[in-house]
Amino acid sequence: MTARLFVDGGIQTSRDNDFVVFQAHCVGGGTVINNGIALRVDQPGLIHPDAPDVLEKWASIGAAVDKVRFGAAYDAVEAELEIERIDPKSGLNNGAHLLAGWHVYTNETNKLVNDASPALWFRKNYGPRRIGADCAYCGYCNTGCPYGRKNGMAQSYLIKARAEKARILADARVLNILWHEELVDGKCVAAGVDVEFSDGQRRTILTTQGVVVAAGTMASSRLLSASGIDGAGEGISLNIASPVSALMPENRPVRAWDEDQMATYVDRGDFLMESHFQPPMSMASLLSGWFSDHASKMQNYSRLVSAGILFPADRRGRLIGGKLHFKLDNEVDLPLIRRAIATLARVHLAGGAVEVYPALARGGTIYPDTDIEAFLEDGIREADDLVLSSSHPHGGNAMNADPECGIVDLDCRVHGTTNVLVTDASVFPSCIRVNAQLTTMAMAHYATAGRQVFPVG
Repeated sequence: MTARLFVDGGIQTSRDNDFVVFQAHCVGGGTVINNGIALRVDQPGLIHPDAPDVLEKWASIGAAVDKVRFGAAYDAVEAELEIERIDPKSGLNNGAHLLAGWHVYTNETNKLVNDASPALWFRKNYGPRRIGADCAYCGYCNTGCPYGRKNGMAQSYLIKARAEKARILADARVLNILWHEELVDGKCVAAGVDVEFSDGQRRTILTTQGVVVAAGTMASSRLLSASGIDGAGEGISLNIASPVSALMPENRPVRAWDEDQMATYVDRGDFLMESHFQPPMSMASLLSGWFSDHASKMQNYSRLVSAGILFPADRRGRLIGGKLHFKLDNEVDLPLIRRAIATLARVHLAGGAVEVYPALARGGTIYPDTDIEAFLEDGIREADDLVLSSSHPHGGNAMNADPECGIVDLDCRVHGTTNVLVTDASVFPSCIRVNAQLTTMAMAHYATAGRQVFPVG
């Protein structure tokens, strides 16, 4: 399923191979292969009070959204997907370890920034619980929930679309948008799209109203670029993650695999820590070390706990030849990575771990008496020195009132066109810092709900 559901079978990388970029390759998009996490960018109590105000940032750079309408869009999506806080029973091992370690660490450090940090159970679109569809805790969220417990696009909006006579063409790829020769009020008018099917056949599908592009940051950027839209694929942001696993004492096996993959998080403002645990093959790819060292860690699978850091890298990337070029800032990003990993290592130790394994390329173990800052300063000197990934690419076709500063206008319509909308994460003007699922769906709702999105006539 990994080979079928992810672009490049889940091993797509940036141009210089600094990190893996996970991208959906399936009907239903990222909602099929994600962990169901649903966080708003502006929800008091669920995000750090000192975190940057994302919507204010957008307004300051010419991309103001109507906060009332955007809030209503969030509400509508949350109601449709029946989003709520997960039951703590789904994270009694690994999820609880992160929260317990965090509280011990906070008491030991007594820092105000720690006290202000939300340390909570995730809100998700598992269920609906009203029909007894709780998470089955199998750990295979990222390969399409085998028990159908994730209320994503395939279980909600796409069913409604089919009821409205929508045709869903699986195993098809849109090559480019076709344009009418004549302009309307000086603007281009989309006439249809060229489509290629898995058997190599091509077909033109003509539009009756317009074209909605919602293929994600990179695929939408490639499509717009192939359709003659200049500047598509510029200013891409990422939430970048790096795993940090740890070993619990022999008398404290945690069975972390027997629960929801991602259950809890701590928001520190400039980075997040998120509990996560993977099935054996995936877990093996996250653990540092080589050969016998790596094998010995996997033999202690039932004693492992794991979490990851998540930090924002704002508008650092662009597509070159259809491939993501993205470089971290050594003066800004690397110190943040070291500080975030050091914090998570101390949280693991505070929670009772005896060894901590940051995902360094050369391996290495943090013990309770390790000088963590010196260890990470020596071990992380460039991006290649550790395992990095991102499941949340956004931006590239930024919303902006000024055509010189963005690809789409404040209604998500491509500048210079009458009937082409972009309604995915690629229109985000800057990095949103938290999981992108809910905000992406809210943006699509915001762009289309209750409005005449295409001109009549």
